[in-house]
Amino acid sequence: MSVRTDTVEAPALVLEAVHKRFRQGKQRIEAIKGLSVQVRSGRIIGLLGPDGAGKTTLMRLAAALLLPDAGQVRVLGRDSRHEAAAIQRDIGYMPQRFGLYEDLSVQENLALYADLQGLDAAQRSMRFEELLRLTALGPFGKRRAGDLSGGMKQKLGLACTLLRTPRLLLLDEPTVGVDPISRRELWSIIKAMRAQGVTVLVSTAYLDEAELCDDIVLLHEGELLAQQPPPHFMPHWSGIATACGIPRCGAGSCRRSCAAARA
Repeated sequence: MSVRTDTVEAPALVLEAVHKRFRQGKQRIEAIKGLSVQVRSGRIIGLLGPDGAGKTTLMRLAAALLLPDAGQVRVLGRDSRHEAAAIQRDIGYMPQRFGLYEDLSVQENLALYADLQGLDAAQRSMRFEELLRLTALGPFGKRRAGDLSGGMKQKLGLACTLLRTPRLLLLDEPTVGVDPISRRELWSIIKAMRAQGVTVLVSTAYLDEAELCDDIVLLHEGELLAQQPPPHFMPHWSGIATACGIPRCGAGSCRRSCAAARA
């Protein structure tokens, strides 16, 4: 797999003074409050924050599925207000609940999403083989998606997201609810995509996972608290966790899987 590198030196994602509001009954809730962030190309960026911090809203803004009420969002050098379709051709977005078709097999899900994404028929066989190997789903190609474990479903969702080899990969809490082995495997895939030049923005509510990233964007109540590499945060993890309500990562097995993913 290869990634185009014509704009590799430019930031993959730029948000400038972005505001985003939603109507909730008679109230207007400001989910993103004057946010300015730059995401460097070719890196894994962890989007860290508790529930309600604005992580999913930021992801959807980056995917050009939402437009800002104020400010500007530029994705791969393109303005989301005017070039949403072009942006979406070059990114992969995996929401928290990816829409697998549970009555279809692993291979049939890949074929369906290849149709939806307009993947050239001549490329499909080789691309499917690459993705099944990357996700270790090859032996399960004929198994119904509904019969897969939670971790395997996430890997299939990720495979569908990667069909067109995106330049920017957006993953909204991809490891929530998965077993430790699948968590480790998902992070191995994320690191493999970075090695191929893909920029990855991955949201998480866990400090242990954030430590696996090249940089961390810390959000709280729609505002940017800090953007730094993990070593700058580590001396302050305890205070951050307490102040922002972010779990360290409770289960020992989860801690072990994150430690293994660093290797």
